[in-house]
Amino acid sequence: NLFTQTGGTNHTNSMELGANYGTTGTYTLTGDPGDPTTVQLIVDQTLTVGQVGQGIFNQNGGTVSVGALDMGTTGTTPNGSGVYTLTGNGQLTIAGDATVGEFGYGEIDQGTVGDAGQTNVVVGGTLVLGAADNIDPNTGFQPREGVYTLNSGSLTTANTTVGGLDEAVFTQNGGTHTVANNLVIGDQAIPTDPTACGGTCVSGGPSDGTYNQNGGLVTV
Repeated sequence: NLFTQTGGTNHTNSMELGANYGTTGTYTLTGDPGDPTTVQLIVDQTLTVGQVGQGIFNQNGGTVSVGALDMGTTGTTPNGSGVYTLTGNGQLTIAGDATVGEFGYGEIDQGTVGDAGQTNVVVGGTLVLGAADNIDPNTGFQPREGVYTLNSGSLTTANTTVGGLDEAVFTQNGGTHTVANNLVIGDQAIPTDPTACGGTCVSGGPSDGTYNQNGGLVTV
C-alpha cells in the first residue's frame, strides 16, 4: 500500500504501515520548502512503521506530530522492518517514546551529510534503539536491531538509550544531539535462555550498543 501526501492536514487516531505479514506499507509526505507547517500529519496515539510486515515512511519537509513512534515491532520469520527517512526542512515531534527496533528491525535516517541542517526531531520521552531481548543467531528478514543515523539537523530527547536489550547503533555524522537527562549505551543484560526458538537459538544476554560520532555535537 502506498499513500502520498503533498498538502493539507491528515489527522488520525493511530496509523500502522506494514501491519500484516508479507505486506509493505509506504507513506510519503512532501512539504513546502519554505514553510513546513503547510503539510501536516497528526497521529494522536502511535505511528507504527513495520508492525509484522515492512513499513517505510519518507518525509521530505512538512510536519509530523505523533503520540509515540514504534518501528520494527514484531519478531516473526521474516521480522517486521521499519525505516523512517527525514530530509529537507522536515519536523518530527514525538510526544512520548520512540522505539526503534523492538522484536524486528528499525532505522531512522535524519538529514543529509553537508546540507543546511534544517531537519528537527523532538522526542518528549525516551528514544530507545534495540528494545527487545537479544537473540543468537539474529536471523530473519532483517535482524532485531535499532539504527539511527544523524547526518544533519537537530535531535532533542528527554533520554536516549542505544541498546536497550538488543543490538543498536547510533551514528552521528553531523548535526546536534541534545539529551536532557540520560544518554545510555548498552542498558541491560538479562539471563540467557538456550531453549528459545524451540532450542535453535539463545535469547537474552547483554545488550550491545554502539555510538559512532564522526562529527556534530552531543550535549547531555
